[in-house]
Amino acid sequence: MIEWAAANLSEADRDWYNSVIHTEQAPLAVEALWARYTRAKGNPPKTMLRGGRSVDTEDVYESQTQLDSFTTISIGFPIGSRFTQY
Repeated sequence: MIEWAAANLSEADRDWYNSVIHTEQAPLAVEALWARYTRAKGNPPKTMLRGGRSVDTEDVYESQTQLDSFTTISIGFPIGSRFTQY
């Protein structure tokens, strides 16, 4: 975030930030900088995904046709490539 601020804030904004960062207004300055940073860059994900390797199994779909026939039988309507046409 600091690298982004150095490259994207005006000199006046950088000077203001540097003047208040070591005062009691530091939390407010950091929040303001974070708001500008996320507005420009977007918000990071809320959580990290975790998990391990999937377990190998013999029950796999070997084609889109097999998947389509299973989903049609199981839930009563087709999904997959045919569904996106509707």
